[in-house]
Amino acid sequence: MDARVNRGIDFEAISRIAGIVSRLGLGKSIATILATLIIKGPLTQDEIARITGYSISSVSTSLSFLERMGLVTIVKRVGRRGLYSVAGSLLELIERILESHVYRQLTLTVKFLEKNISRFNYRTRKNIERIIDEYARIRGRLRDALGS
Repeated sequence: MDARVNRGIDFEAISRIAGIVSRLGLGKSIATILATLIIKGPLTQDEIARITGYSISSVSTSLSFLERMGLVTIVKRVGRRGLYSVAGSLLELIERILESHVYRQLTLTVKFLEKNISRFNYRTRKNIERIIDEYARIRGRLRDALGS
């Protein structure tokens, strides 16, 4: 098969997966790098930069972020260079992204409610107190589930 056709179909697959992932809250470059690893990986930073057109610096920063999220891992060292791979199937990665995003948003929302609880009327305040109490009870389980 013609290499140009392969590049075209690879690009289309990467673009489609990156589109899905970016809609889940990851930035375009991070989503594209993750999608590239899903389709073409495992890859080095240089290979990712060549495929995506992003700078080595941008690739490095994005990979560090993806590693912290538990979505990417170094599977092998080739000299000083790491060989990066996704840390699960596409559906497992999407699940991790969603869990992390929901946990982060929930945490920010609860902090907002705690900070502003005195500004709500009595009835609303009672509902907010229940939310805060429930969050306090499940926070440890959420962190454990997300590996945070």
